[in-house]
Amino acid sequence: MSINDEYLNSCPKHVAIIGGGRWARVLSETVSKIVPKSTIISIYSPHNAKAMSVWALEKNFEQDIYAYSDFSKLESQQVNVAIVVNAARDHAPIIEKILQMGVPVLVEKPVTLSYASTRQLAKLANAKKILFASAHVFLFARYVDNFSQIVSDSGKVKSIYVDWVDPKSESRYGESKLYDQGLPIFYDWLPHVLSVVSRLTDNTLIQDIRLDFYKGGSHVEIKFMLGDVFCHINLIRNGDIRQRVFKVNTNQELKLDFSNEPGSIHNGPHISCGDEKWDIEKRPAAQMLSMFLVQAAGGNIDKRLDIDIGLRANKLIDRVESFYNQALLSWLKVKLVSPVLVDTDLEYALKEIILFDGYFSTNIDTCIENIKQVFSGKDTDKWHNKISKSKKPFDIIRLIAFSKS
Repeated sequence: MSINDEYLNSCPKHVAIIGGGRWARVLSETVSKIVPKSTIISIYSPHNAKAMSVWALEKNFEQDIYAYSDFSKLESQQVNVAIVVNAARDHAPIIEKILQMGVPVLVEKPVTLSYASTRQLAKLANAKKILFASAHVFLFARYVDNFSQIVSDSGKVKSIYVDWVDPKSESRYGESKLYDQGLPIFYDWLPHVLSVVSRLTDNTLIQDIRLDFYKGGSHVEIKFMLGDVFCHINLIRNGDIRQRVFKVNTNQELKLDFSNEPGSIHNGPHISCGDEKWDIEKRPAAQMLSMFLVQAAGGNIDKRLDIDIGLRANKLIDRVESFYNQALLSWLKVKLVSPVLVDTDLEYALKEIILFDGYFSTNIDTCIENIKQVFSGKDTDKWHNKISKSKKPFDIIRLIAFSKS
């Protein structure tokens, strides 16, 4: 089935996009370029529907585009396919709703916040025989394909080093890029990293995980053995410059740097463009969405959309989480009794704890001030003991944040 002929005749008549942020806008615009003018595009965002409607009018799309704040409209609008790109903590309930409707769904990474949750939804999709796909956009990047071929031709992979860094402020696709302050960095980026790594080695067994924790969690280093391949993943938010660098050691040193797409491939002294067809053929997001719409319409199955890829990322995230939480708690116990109570690093950590998994505060500064007063007051030892003895220490910190004792 081709996107240019047969597919256009069986193209979904109504595409739903769940989300109201920057990436939802990017994907909405991408969808509009690969579907007929007759296709309806509906955007669902409880908190940002009005702004999304204004944005759609400004873009002057060829298709009819509507924005809704009420998810119940999904059932009455006869949606054919859905793309979920809202906050990760909100994925699970909306995915379940869409699958219960019998609608094929593509979900941005991470699919959900846990392996168990994603697995449960995968079982539901399988029982209903509904396409449930995980969106790993870099699996559709030709520069990754080109690099993986060079790696394959160069001999056995011995080690992989990754630097994935976002600067403090960055503009992407004409908009300021923001991150979910309640989503730990490894939840956000490990699915991307693991998808690229999967193209560089056939090994799948992950063991001997270690984690180094810095700057309140805005910088972590994750080390593990992938079969017999040593992997070192360096993740940094609020860094100096944007970096997307994969270094692979085989019989030689190879590097893919797509900090600025389509990036460059370094093979010894030879440097080449990551993708010579970057400005000619579909880019990764368009390619991924096209393949999803083809498969949703009953066309060829694309293994790059397989939910098992998302499940594998969830499994690694679950394992890393325990190491991360231990490191965060140890760091906090020291930091909360330091003379400089709230600095940039502690503020980062506290915002993540306060906002994690659906918690919401209209005034995050007040929450942090509550914590500051408790841990600089006469009862600081009492609260430290509570945290040390609790099986859910971060719930204690949230309790302090939301209701000053």
